[in-house]
Amino acid sequence: MSATPSPQSNPFNRLKDIAPHLWPQSLIHELDLPSPLPIERRIRGTVLKNPESKYYRFLCYLFKRLREDRKEDPLTALDMIPRILDKAMSYFLEDEKHFVSLSRTSYNAIDGVSVVVDCSGGGSIGPLPVYRYTDARHRHAKYKDLYEDTPTRWIKQRDTEPLQSYDILALLGQAMNLQEKNVATNPDGCYVVHLMYPDDDCREMTIITMHIHRDTVVEIQEGRPIGVPLRLTQDSLEIPDDDDLENNPVLQVLAEMSKDAARLVNETYPPEIWA
Repeated sequence: MSATPSPQSNPFNRLKDIAPHLWPQSLIHELDLPSPLPIERRIRGTVLKNPESKYYRFLCYLFKRLREDRKEDPLTALDMIPRILDKAMSYFLEDEKHFVSLSRTSYNAIDGVSVVVDCSGGGSIGPLPVYRYTDARHRHAKYKDLYEDTPTRWIKQRDTEPLQSYDILALLGQAMNLQEKNVATNPDGCYVVHLMYPDDDCREMTIITMHIHRDTVVEIQEGRPIGVPLRLTQDSLEIPDDDDLENNPVLQVLAEMSKDAARLVNETYPPEIWA
């Protein structure tokens, strides 16, 4: 078993002036994160069947497209996943008054320096993040400085590093957002944030979850020694391409994540904001 990180250790300080996509993988080791990450099964919520909803009908259409694109064009299939996640959130919160939006950027403040991380997708409810999304194309583009016409070989090559330093920043920025908005933590004092990404053939979704104590968020922001270490876990879910949305594990997990985020919004902001 790996040793607990020293309270004096804060590897973020020496990296704050370096472009995020150049942050070394050694950060994973310095944070004493295990590889592979331990499995933590995400709670699955309820996905209702409602053909009367335009979002439900559009989701059925998107899964049909996913089924076709998997056979014809893997690049297009990859583009279909964030669209599915976005429309699914709109469907889950269709009867709520919350504003659902795409949110791809994570803003980090590290010892007075702003470190911005762009993801290829993500969702928020009002001002609060629900998840960030990335994929092989986006990851390799960042590391290979390829932003247009990424070769298919990068897409078909499964990531050799299941967790990258860039991912940590995408997660950390969400926690800093919650802390800035004075959102309540879990009873253990931690914020829980998520990063989702599919495998190279869009048949499995990995969800990386960070549990980070509110004091740790402040310590990173202020460049102080980290007291409570970060805890990261992962879960892997099948991505079906049929119309059985009610039993789709990715949608079930996203439904629960959306429900939890809506609860935090309701607890943080007065109802009249959404009226």
